[in-house]
Amino acid sequence: PHADESENPQYLRPPKLLRSELTIGDEMVIMHLPPAVDGPQIQTIVQRLESLPVIESPAFRVFLSLPDVDGSATNLVESFHEFYVGHFDTYGAMIYALSPLEEWQAALGQWTAENGLPHEAVTIDETIVLAQVREVYDIVEKDGGFYAFYR
Repeated sequence: PHADESENPQYLRPPKLLRSELTIGDEMVIMHLPPAVDGPQIQTIVQRLESLPVIESPAFRVFLSLPDVDGSATNLVESFHEFYVGHFDTYGAMIYALSPLEEWQAALGQWTAENGLPHEAVTIDETIVLAQVREVYDIVEKDGGFYAFYR
């Protein structure tokens, strides 16, 4: 073995969940499954998912694609409802909904006014705000919109 392999015990562990593409109804759905799941178990998972009314929801299908969501779990619907935050049509709508950006901008506007600066003299970097948002939420961009889930 290479030196890196012996020093890293995780190298020897199989991945917890593997990315899979399964046909649910007429659509290909990406999900993650434990490595030990075999053909008959996959058929059972597909049948169970096809029986769920929520499978038609684009948000649920995005939820299934998250790398830490086990597609074989029996509590998927409950987990989806627990972790799904919402869908946002625009980047701006998502940032404003998932952070106190509007409050920060108001406070910054007040500060610039109190200090005699034009309001555009000091701005908030939205990329930094997005990085903070991503610490709390999994964000998936799909079909021109953004889906957010609690981590």
